[in-house]
Parts: sequence; C-alpha cells; structure tokens
Amino acid sequence: MITWTLSSGSDTNVSGTADDRPAAIAQIAEAARTAVLTATTEGRYTLTVDGEPVLILGVGRNEFGKPNTDQALDRIDQLEATENPKGIGRGRPAEPQSPRLSTDGGPPAADPAH
Repeated sequence: MITWTLSSGSDTNVSGTADDRPAAIAQIAEAARTAVLTATTEGRYTLTVDGEPVLILGVGRNEFGKPNTDQALDRIDQLEATENPKGIGRGRPAEPQSPRLSTDGGPPAADPAH
C-alpha cells in the first residue's frame, strides 16, 4: 500500500492509501484539485506520496483579489502527466473540442486522427 497526504501549512487536510503509486498520484491529484478550487484565501499545499514530497503548491491572489488557481491546477496536471502517464484516475476534464468544419459548406469533415 502507498500512502499519500495533502497538507496545508501545519494541518493535514486529506490523506489516504492506494494499491500502487499511479493510483496514489491520481487520488492525491484529485484531492489537490478540490482543495485548490475551493480555496478562499492564499495557501500553500504540500503533496506527499509514500513519505516523499512530490509537489509544493502556492496559491496567491489574482488582480480581482480571488485565489489564483490556474497555475496550481497546471502544476497538478504536470505532476499527474509525469507520475501517472497512463492517466489512471479522472484528472482535469478536457475542454470540449468544436467539430471540424468543411471548407465546401457541407457537413463537418471527418477527423483524420480517428
């Protein structure tokens, strides 16, 4: 079993266990996303997996005085992409892609990647 902990300052916010490291990364990433998205003030978060700090996040304020979450969410995504390349777990939802339009006014063109 792999343990993981998300802490803020001297307080432990969330902790858990997983069967393996990729699952632990997915779980701690989801917990960190939730903490960052629900933050009402600046904060510092430490993500620890199996006793090893894997990421330290700082959330400051944006020009509107709200918590600036974009950079923290990007760092969580980077951690997950590096430590969990197979994408086990949910991760941040992908933005919907618009259909490819044809150039002749007909129906949308087929996506060559699929």
